[in-house]
Amino acid sequence: MPVTFSGSKKGSSERTYSTLMDWTRKLMQASFVVVVLLYAYLLYGLFFGSIGQWATVTNEADRVRIIQNIDMAIKYLNIALGVLLLSVCIAYFDEEVIGYVLVAASVALYYGLPLLFEFVFSGQLADWTKTRNNGAIAIFNQFKILALMLAVVGGILAIRDLILRVADGSSRKREEFSAMQYGGKVEEEKEPAGAILGAFAKCWQLPFCRPAIRKNCPIFLAKTKCWKERVGCMCEERVIRHSMDEIISKEAISFDAPQEPVEENFIKMDGDLNANTTPETPEVSAIEKTQPVTVRMPSKAVNPRHVKIPHNPNLSNALKAERCRNCTIYNEHQRKKYQMLAPILVLGVPGLVILKIGDVSGLLNRALNDIDSIMSKVSLGPSHGATSNVVSSTFGGSGITQYLVIGCLVIIVSTMALRFLEFLVFKVKI
Repeated sequence: MPVTFSGSKKGSSERTYSTLMDWTRKLMQASFVVVVLLYAYLLYGLFFGSIGQWATVTNEADRVRIIQNIDMAIKYLNIALGVLLLSVCIAYFDEEVIGYVLVAASVALYYGLPLLFEFVFSGQLADWTKTRNNGAIAIFNQFKILALMLAVVGGILAIRDLILRVADGSSRKREEFSAMQYGGKVEEEKEPAGAILGAFAKCWQLPFCRPAIRKNCPIFLAKTKCWKERVGCMCEERVIRHSMDEIISKEAISFDAPQEPVEENFIKMDGDLNANTTPETPEVSAIEKTQPVTVRMPSKAVNPRHVKIPHNPNLSNALKAERCRNCTIYNEHQRKKYQMLAPILVLGVPGLVILKIGDVSGLLNRALNDIDSIMSKVSLGPSHGATSNVVSSTFGGSGITQYLVIGCLVIIVSTMALRFLEFLVFKVKI
């Protein structure tokens, strides 16, 4: 008798999800076929049927029948488009690019279709209006409806992705901290208090700074930042040894009196010395080389808090900056910086457009008029000398439509700006 296991919620949910996705894909494929066939039916009637030669249809009953067929085809086409877009969203919900593809396609279709008609059929839109070819106008408007449907669905997905990118960017890169060259194995501590905004926090105010080392760290005592001084407890062994020596000997780091010479600050190191890290010294015996040696460590000028900041004279500023880019603490600082800048950028772009909506609308209209003028000059058909056909057919006198197109452009620009911010913060690490 076969053994069966009941009550497996995980297996049941996985089977339900798999079944749902299979039916979604089948529905998407079926609706796609219906959309293609209905568009082919409409375009055939426009280019090869009586719709394109409306003046030749003299029988009123035939005109009514053709218009009814077109209205019915458009009705079912819109239903199939809705099912197709919904199934695409479900099937590719985890693809961040799908929303931007739909938005870009909607803008290209909404702006490009009138230009294409003017280029291929110069003056055809005006002729359809004069002859009251309602069937051809309905087919042309259907492509505009398609563009608007793409804009709405793509806009929702793109806005969702923008929100997720901002939220993910605020917590992203933490999984990469463990692979950092400097401080990759350091555990996250409780974040110290003091910084109002994380983007302005100093290194010792971030959660990867170790409390045991912090209290004797010269960067902490000087109240400065390790990435500003290009030296810190994660990247410079001398600073770590200095802090640990102070912990072991239970001696606090000394404050320099103004008259104390700079070179009195030193660190104890064991073993042989590298010739590049020490000044010229007399030759010593082999026995003396194995003994603990006192090495004087160069220091920067005394800061206002009278704490010497050690530095490594054997590394260039470029190499020191590279150490910062591979440091856990500095990357946490970058994450905090992105956490502050990303919402400002995402809200700032649409805010600026809303503030200058009249200028943006006028700029788009002028750009569209210029493109229309160029297309009329290069068109192979007769020019009607008008440059407003494309603008009027695109916006159709509807402010809502115009704002929807502008909204799609705002989403695209916001996404590009956010990606550029990610490049600066997480790649270049400015």
